[in-house]
Amino acid sequence: MSRIRSLVRNPQFWSALAAVIILASCYVACFTQSGMLYLTNDDMSIQETLSGARVGEPFPLSWFISVIASVPISMLYRIAPGVQWWFIYSHALQAIGFFLVNYCVIQSSAKSTWPVRVLSVGMAVAFDLAFLIYPTTKVAFTIVPGVLGAGVVALVFLSGERRSPAHWLLCLALFVLLLAHREETGLIVLCYVLLALLAGCALNGRGDSRVGSLARFSVLAGILLAITCVAVLGNRIVQDNANGREFRAYTDARSSFVDYQHEPYKPKNPVPYKDVGWNADLYSLINNWCFMDERVTTQSFTYVVEHQSAKDWTVGAEHEWQQLLSHPLAKGMLISWLAVSVGACLALLLGAKWGPLGIHVLNMLGTLAILFMQLLLGRIVYRTVLVTILPSTALAMMLVFRAFRGQRFPWPHFAFCALSLVAMGMGAQEDLNVAFNRARIAPIVRESKKAEVLLEYAIAHPDLVYVKGPMAPTSTNPNKTYPTSQPSNVIAWGGTEFTSLVFRTRLKVNGLDSFSGDVCAQENVRVVSGISLGNIDYALDGTDTLSTFLRWQRDAYGAKGVIQLASPCYGVYILRMIYDDQDQSFYDQYYRGFILPVYDDVDDEESEEDEETEEFGEEDEGEEWEADDSSDAFQAYGWSDEANSGVSPGTTMAGW
Repeated sequence: MSRIRSLVRNPQFWSALAAVIILASCYVACFTQSGMLYLTNDDMSIQETLSGARVGEPFPLSWFISVIASVPISMLYRIAPGVQWWFIYSHALQAIGFFLVNYCVIQSSAKSTWPVRVLSVGMAVAFDLAFLIYPTTKVAFTIVPGVLGAGVVALVFLSGERRSPAHWLLCLALFVLLLAHREETGLIVLCYVLLALLAGCALNGRGDSRVGSLARFSVLAGILLAITCVAVLGNRIVQDNANGREFRAYTDARSSFVDYQHEPYKPKNPVPYKDVGWNADLYSLINNWCFMDERVTTQSFTYVVEHQSAKDWTVGAEHEWQQLLSHPLAKGMLISWLAVSVGACLALLLGAKWGPLGIHVLNMLGTLAILFMQLLLGRIVYRTVLVTILPSTALAMMLVFRAFRGQRFPWPHFAFCALSLVAMGMGAQEDLNVAFNRARIAPIVRESKKAEVLLEYAIAHPDLVYVKGPMAPTSTNPNKTYPTSQPSNVIAWGGTEFTSLVFRTRLKVNGLDSFSGDVCAQENVRVVSGISLGNIDYALDGTDTLSTFLRWQRDAYGAKGVIQLASPCYGVYILRMIYDDQDQSFYDQYYRGFILPVYDDVDDEESEEDEETEEFGEEDEGEEWEADDSSDAFQAYGWSDEANSGVSPGTTMAGW
């Protein structure tokens, strides 16, 4: 009984209880009001790799995350393959971040009056609703360590007062976890952890001299930086040995072109696409993440990027800024952070809290510097901004509550809370509207269901390999598992892990020696399209991804035609490429009206000017079919409802 009384009288107990209640309420709201999905398919890629859906058995390495996280999670998939451990692990890290921010903010006011304690609870709730509800409903491995990082920053600041070795070890362990989850995010959070460490040593010194506080900070910062270097460099060594050093060079070159703004292809553009053998169709396919062509290499990516015209940083920054603001949550998120930051400055200034004010000025300037760097690099998106401002906002709140702790009526503190609550309340309204908007969720769910139908179809046909090509659906549903039969025979035509160890392993599992464009010529390979052949221009001069893919197959690999064999569901179409016009089956299909062969009436004696025009992707009138002629040709070869009556759903014809 005495232990219960002691527990009830402990302020830490009530802070932890309030934090748990807030956390549980947010998660209940998320699970009941919104579909719990991944924000991007990167997390799906990690999940499928670690669970074994990509290579047939749990695989311990993923390019996206550190081996510190991937190896133990892949082991868990071996023990219980029906459980989505990556999804659970991601939510566990986010929940810890939630809890720590709530707990530390509330605990920082434990020695204050009741009005201040109530305000601390309100600030914790507003912070969660404004910044964390959407990442909870749309999990992203980029954001997860940012959420956890905000909690680590708050805990580091609080630990500076307690000087408990257990607290420091907990902070260090959590930081290693977030660094393992996403290295780039971890390095951003590292800046704020070091600042929180400096603040904790300087402001919570309990009588230490300035030299003593600085020495303590130097030792702790040195340990943190050393462990960061070991974790980052160790993971890179393991990844390079597994994937090969050429892969890191390739993925960096690919990222510099695909992930950042570049000059678009134009026939008369001085950008040297022609020098590396890229034409308009290949450029379009690369922009749609098709890296199968043999001309898409580290050297070609690097050459194009290095030989672009000089960038106008003003125009590029304006473009990136507009792209950021187009996100439905960006404005509310930035306004919330700005209000908290400016309000903290004013409160600390009016309260003459010079030490906390100095730390917070560094906090604001550092945040602006990181955001400006993202803007200049052309990589300022909602996710990168969120992981930057989350720890900044948490530290700002901690500084204010710590500075005015114990005062009976700290009116600057009250003014700060009022301003912050109004701003974060507006952000929370936008956050909730987007996160719980069924109309926004429905298309994502439908797309995921299409992808799941494709995987089930592939499992039912294990002897075939399915190349996910033009606009094929991608799942972001973390709840679908394949514990007994893995759909390892579905391979995307490009992506971040293209040519990595896991990708090469997938090829080996499926009996493929390489993955260039001519892989589609193999008897057991099918192309998966999200566009039906019936919806493209039969002259193949359209700009849709499927038309572009078929022209590329014709021009680069000599394809003669294509058959649409089946459609497991709307939006999933199984195609087979035809390359040999002497094949009897080709003519059988041709005369039944299910396929058209290459149609080419261009004179052999073309002028040099016409060749250049064709190379740059402009239409050649000699290859264009008149509508009436093509219609007669279709009818002559049986293109009619009756001719298709015995064909699988979705079967149609196309040729060029």
